[in-house]
Amino acid sequence: MRGLLGLMVLVIPFAASCISANTTFRDFSDLSASPYTYVHKNASFTHTTSKALCLFRSNPFLGAGPLYESLHRQYQLGPNEAFINQRFDTVNKFWLFLCETDYTLSADIVRFSHVPQRSTTAQTKTQQSIAPSKPAGKAVTVVAPGVVQVKCHNKASITGRPNPTTGKSTVRFDLPGPASCQIQIEEQVLQAVLSPGESRLCYLDNTTVICTDVVSSQ
Repeated sequence: MRGLLGLMVLVIPFAASCISANTTFRDFSDLSASPYTYVHKNASFTHTTSKALCLFRSNPFLGAGPLYESLHRQYQLGPNEAFINQRFDTVNKFWLFLCETDYTLSADIVRFSHVPQRSTTAQTKTQQSIAPSKPAGKAVTVVAPGVVQVKCHNKASITGRPNPTTGKSTVRFDLPGPASCQIQIEEQVLQAVLSPGESRLCYLDNTTVICTDVVSSQ
């Protein structure tokens, strides 16, 4: 009998604990046509929440935005570098009197390379015969309904307010080259690669931010 009680004492804590994992692959990246090479694979940041008695939370999960910011802080991107292939993992751990959840955001880091330039004579002839597909200059334009916030690597966050007539916000800023940027509408965030001269029309579809290229009429 004593042996049976001792076995129960050892088994009960393990029987009262379990671990469940949920792994999803969600690539929010929108790559431009520039060639790139991988710099670092599986860069990740994990935030753990704990609840005593599975009821009283000590450090809540604040959403995808803080995870992206923490990933940027942990892996300082260099010039022409960006995150792609984002993956979001959730691991739930249930102990006897404690519940923990690990939220992990992982991504690969790539570096964009410059396209070799043609000779000046050939480039001039090409420009005269073919109109550019994107407007000249380094300005990037993001248009979205309601309030939109855009934050690129090594640049301050820019907030666009809706026009009273159209109800759309326009954010325009300069970029020296392709950059990893966050486009936020309400509480939802899209991680995308923006390049100089691009124009994006973004909107919120249920819980997902979707951005499409806008062809310039110039």
